[in-house]
Amino acid sequence: VYCPALIDDFGICIRYTKAGTTAYMPCPDLEIYNPHGLAFRHCEDNGTWRLAFHGKAWTNISACLQNTSFHDDIMFNPSLSYIYLFIAGSSLSLLLVTIALIIFHGFRQLRCDRITVHKNLLVSYVFTSLTWIMYYRLVVFDGLVIMYNPRWCQILHVIAQYF
Repeated sequence: VYCPALIDDFGICIRYTKAGTTAYMPCPDLEIYNPHGLAFRHCEDNGTWRLAFHGKAWTNISACLQNTSFHDDIMFNPSLSYIYLFIAGSSLSLLLVTIALIIFHGFRQLRCDRITVHKNLLVSYVFTSLTWIMYYRLVVFDGLVIMYNPRWCQILHVIAQYF
């Protein structure tokens, strides 16, 4: 009896595995994971993959997350500089758009339909910047969030994509 081969949510290819054994695979090829670690998935005696606490089969990538906390390696990883640049640019955009909104709301002569359309557009830019800054800060830098994919993370991702 064997567990079926598959590609899991992390893009890890898992081969057919004999029942009652554990399959070990290299960590996903992503910057936030330890390239020297091994992910694993246990095949139960009945030929099914072991279920996690949420009732879904999953691959344990905890060894892939060692030495990759936000405050240690990732913070100073030069290949992630594009994320820092994105957050800095979004923060600057958020600041400038907020100033523009204050100006639009502060002057009485700027209260017309044409300006109202622009104010609404700027408000959508504020929401876009806020959600993407939150997404990158809370999700991308934390491998555990990526590993467990909690409901709040899914909701934040949908909101970020929507705005």
